[in-house]
Amino acid sequence: MKRHALKIGCESLAKAGLIDLVDRGDGNLYYVANERTDVAESDLKFIKDVFYSRRWGVRDQIRLLRRALPTEEELQFAMGLFLLRTGFNLTTARNINPDKWHRPHPIHGISGSYVDIFSVKKRPARRFQYFQSSANKEFSAFDIMRRVLAWTQPLREIVMHQIRHIEHISSSNSLGLSASARMDLRQELPHLKRLKACSWLVMREDGTIAEPEFRWSGLNAKLSDLGLLRSNGKRFELSQSMARRAWAIFVYDKSGSNLILTKLALGHSDLRTLITYISSRKREDSQRASWLSLNEALLHQFQSGASTAPEIIRELVGGGRVTKDEAKRLRDPAALTGKGLQCLNPFKPDPHIEPNHRPGDTCVIQDCYNGCSRAFPTFDTAIHVARQISRLEQQKEKMDVLSWCASSYPEQLMAAERLLNKYSPKAQKEALDIVKSRPPRPIFGMMSGEIHRKLSD
Repeated sequence: MKRHALKIGCESLAKAGLIDLVDRGDGNLYYVANERTDVAESDLKFIKDVFYSRRWGVRDQIRLLRRALPTEEELQFAMGLFLLRTGFNLTTARNINPDKWHRPHPIHGISGSYVDIFSVKKRPARRFQYFQSSANKEFSAFDIMRRVLAWTQPLREIVMHQIRHIEHISSSNSLGLSASARMDLRQELPHLKRLKACSWLVMREDGTIAEPEFRWSGLNAKLSDLGLLRSNGKRFELSQSMARRAWAIFVYDKSGSNLILTKLALGHSDLRTLITYISSRKREDSQRASWLSLNEALLHQFQSGASTAPEIIRELVGGGRVTKDEAKRLRDPAALTGKGLQCLNPFKPDPHIEPNHRPGDTCVIQDCYNGCSRAFPTFDTAIHVARQISRLEQQKEKMDVLSWCASSYPEQLMAAERLLNKYSPKAQKEALDIVKSRPPRPIFGMMSGEIHRKLSD
């Protein structure tokens, strides 16, 4: 039927997918039936028959009620969208209390434009995780949760009625129930009270009310049926980690690559752990800055093309910066670390580089670019610095942005690039040309378990 020929608006039916709006190329738009139209007509006939017959059996009541309530599939989509919007994990999202789940934002809450959504994290300390959401935009996290709660409110009211009914008959002796029967009824109360505190509820076909079983596999199957694909043509699949990473990457990008704000947005840090984190990063940055300043000064002094000048070594020894034995190693061009810098003493790395180092053992970590005072660049190490930059850039391409930022790789890359920039343009070009002709091996191995724990927490 032509769109303009209809006397009633069908846009809502088309949006719901019950009919299709089709352009047949003749300048007109047509509403046409699809596979869901017959199902909708059958449901409508059933509802009309029940109303006109005025016979309301229990099964008819349940069937009618379920028409107005969300299905598990519909709640699954709502949950997936909510997780993508907030970065909450599944347990935290399910723990949202329908009676107490948001408060005015401390800064923007006066106008009512923003709210804090909160939920208890499933941990012994029962800490809360917060998320700031617009209160006015459609399909924001706040809007999604508000819709879900309105959708499921009839089920909570049914549960509350059941609780009041059981409390009444189990406390009354005039109904003729035995003590054991009243005890059996009271044993149902804890389960019903848990349901009353649930935001996500469904009604089963037998009329029982329960929490839905959220399965990513079911949601992904539906997305596959809809033909949703990634930009690379592969099938689009959601998962818990993907939802959290999507949110983390969004926050990281919008915050100007601020890892601290990203950690806060993911609910990883309270004030104490955040201060500890900032202090440790500040200390590391100070050590790295001091190391870079010294080595940039050294590189500036031997831009003539010679190796480490004797007067520089004497100056370091005289100032107590290195010992005489270490100075000998600095003159040795073979004393290179795996990162391409000359090491004064591979048996005594700085404590912040290898905290668990045992005296007499060779340094294993070799995080030279994180500010180890034993590591020095020389004019001869330009090619090695360029190789390290190439390795780190390869590693950056392999890792997602959050894993990259949680590691020490960004600081290492920054330090290596700053050192390379201190070489003469000719030395830089020669080093980069060699690296391009023979790319170095990539960095093998995974990121540390500590980083894995931070990201999956």
